[in-house]
Amino acid sequence: MSIQVMRAVETWQQAGAYYVRIQAMSRQYHITLREEFDDHDTPDAKYIVLLDNDFPVATCRLYEYGNKAMMLGRVVVLPEYRSKGLGRQAVLNAYVGFPASGIYFTWGISVPMILRVWIVMEFSIGTVYASSSTLLMPFSIFAPWRHR
Repeated sequence: MSIQVMRAVETWQQAGAYYVRIQAMSRQYHITLREEFDDHDTPDAKYIVLLDNDFPVATCRLYEYGNKAMMLGRVVVLPEYRSKGLGRQAVLNAYVGFPASGIYFTWGISVPMILRVWIVMEFSIGTVYASSSTLLMPFSIFAPWRHR
């Protein structure tokens, strides 16, 4: 495995993030494209894409949320690459540069299947939200910018 980190700013780069999300969420868990891709998947969103020999294998998304905060979410790793620390690597690379820009706090909504990832990275786990899906029982996650 030869992992490279890409900050996806161009359309062709963002396509890598979308590919991972379609394969690992829509296809594997039967989440519709409308549920997976929301109003925050815009050109202003920031995506991190991890590549294995130029092939997209993991991703996460950040976008501005309020004053001096970022929303972190859509942390997705292809099934065959899971349990190798790539979700953590994507999240930690998403943080690079934000403390310098004055953003000091992030939060997000996640699903139970990756709860242990957040706990290992010492995120605070908050409110559990109601959902019509047994797969998607989102909860809030909070992290001060001390994680780098």
